Amino acid sequence: MDTLEEIVSCMKCDTPNDPIQRHQTAHRMEIAERFNLKEGERILEIGCGQGDMTAVLASIVGPSGCVHAVDIASPDYGAPFTLKEAMDHLCASPLGRSIHVQFETDVLDDAFHGTYDAVVLTHSLFYFKSSDQLLEVLEKAARLSNKICVAEWDISPLEPSQMAHSLAILIQSIYTQYADTEGNIQTVFSLEDIVSLLQKAGWGQHSVSKIESPELEDGKWEIQEAEWLLKHTSSLPAEVTPVFFQLEKWLSKAVSSAGPHSCPVFVLTADVKE
Repeated sequence: MDTLEEIVSCMKCDTPNDPIQRHQTAHRMEIAERFNLKEGERILEIGCGQGDMTAVLASIVGPSGCVHAVDIASPDYGAPFTLKEAMDHLCASPLGRSIHVQFETDVLDDAFHGTYDAVVLTHSLFYFKSSDQLLEVLEKAARLSNKICVAEWDISPLEPSQMAHSLAILIQSIYTQYADTEGNIQTVFSLEDIVSLLQKAGWGQHSVSKIESPELEDGKWEIQEAEWLLKHTSSLPAEVTPVFFQLEKWLSKAVSSAGPHSCPVFVLTADVKE
């Protein structure tokens, strides 16, 4: 794998050696170590977004491997850079020779097929509209590969300072039940939920570990998004207003008393049952 500095230099950033990008890349490098992927492998990444994990995966598999990075979103989605802007920059870098990108691509489409050494979903589970949709994707993944690698926020905080982030995640998920949003969080899955869905989808033995990355600012960003939503509840059904009013108080208390640190992340790998 390349060094942190080498991978960050391939990313589209506001400033050279952007500290936020460094933290995001370092976090994904730690995740990738737990995935135990190899040089020369062919990887399917579902929910590639702006390529934070794609870059790390490409660094691992090298020029003899391939990262097939797909996302159901349109190329003009995202900020501060769109998915297309970020991925065009990455693909023009030395890592680009190992990357094949497809936006507006649903892996459940019958036309999507192939064989891969591993399927990867990193910080993309909460984008799914329902557990049924995610189950279908996990079942499809089991037909495409014998190995799956998953990493996502763990909504069970390990420290009091992570409670506010956990609440912010839940608030966004509840909000989407009453209003259409294009936010990052549509459905929340616990570690236990994912283990159960993987078993239903035909995946067998699995291993789980957890990572804490206190330098990440995702917790702060998710709290800001939840606070914005809580100030825009007038269009929601009147009967749910008291619920959001209470959640707003809990979130404010959690932030003021413990802080806005990001939740831990669970990292899970599994093989297809024989």
